[in-house]
Amino acid sequence: MEDNKIPYHVAIIMDGNGRWAKERGKVRSYGHEMGAKTLKELALYAFSKGVKVLSVFAFSTENFKRSEEEVGFLMNLFIKLFNTEFKIFNEKDIKVVFMGTPSFAVPILESLIEKTNVVMVVTQPDREKDRKGNIIYSPCKELALKNNIEVFQPIKIKEEYQKVLDTKPDIIVTAAYGQIIPSVILDYPKYGCINVHGSLLPKLRGGAPVHHAIINGDKVAGVTIMYMDKKMDAGDIISQKSTPIHEDTTLDELYSRLSYLGRDLLMETLPSIIDGTNNKVKQNEDEVTFGYNITKEEEKVNFNDNIDNIHNKIRGLSSIPGAYAIINNKRIKIYKSEKTNIKSNKEPGTIVDINSDGIYVTTLDYVIK
Repeated sequence: MEDNKIPYHVAIIMDGNGRWAKERGKVRSYGHEMGAKTLKELALYAFSKGVKVLSVFAFSTENFKRSEEEVGFLMNLFIKLFNTEFKIFNEKDIKVVFMGTPSFAVPILESLIEKTNVVMVVTQPDREKDRKGNIIYSPCKELALKNNIEVFQPIKIKEEYQKVLDTKPDIIVTAAYGQIIPSVILDYPKYGCINVHGSLLPKLRGGAPVHHAIINGDKVAGVTIMYMDKKMDAGDIISQKSTPIHEDTTLDELYSRLSYLGRDLLMETLPSIIDGTNNKVKQNEDEVTFGYNITKEEEKVNFNDNIDNIHNKIRGLSSIPGAYAIINNKRIKIYKSEKTNIKSNKEPGTIVDINSDGIYVTTLDYVIK
């Protein structure tokens, strides 16, 4: 549509009934911030920011003036474009099956519930009872029940998948579900099966990419929106966003940050998945690394290592599952550490001081607190 390519200085999109620009305090301005070149780009950006109803559009030149005729023409053009290319979001008629389990997936599910029609949540089976005798639900199950959404908890999704197909989903979105999804499900939705993965693929495929990003001492982490494939985390990449890992970043902090980053990126990317305009990219197999689930043995701190590796392990496992060390024949959980520049000639693993600040232990090079 050639008319779609109209230059502008500032474009204003309003929510709800669309009060005119006199109430500028309630107006959301997106075009100038984004620097979009077309109305379509502007609409995509509006969706990514959570605009539910697009109604009045003031399309301005540098002097912020347009005739009523021009504004009417642009408004009708935008509405036409919106109704044809983005109607599925406006009408909330896209049927989504969401597959996820831990807290990482919750913000993503919340946003899908708000903006699409989530018809089923598939999550891992309930855990054993806690000390009070209560059955422990997954965070995603709790959110689904709160929103009166059907919950399905197969022990083995490879064998118990028919309920998912019976919902006739347009798209399936997964985030840290916890089981390998069979081809019969992957091949069903017309818009595909989309995964929100907590790494910058092809780096750190597997079930614990966030843990390993910190443990490895990486300086950057990120999320990937990808088409799912039979092979674990090997599908085509649709979009990615990165975030820094600082010297004191812990697993809990990065986990939460990536969860919201993944939510926002998914919402930005969904329109291009639906209309088929995304530029998917195959993963480079030569650059593949893995971040498999953490084993009990990997949780153990070995003080016969340098201080950087020990510090990275402690913060990369904090707070779940938590690193531990054997000190004086006792298993001690460690959730926080600090590097020092203190040197010691004592054997690694020796406690050299205990005070109100903490416990000081020797490593291969420096003392860690």
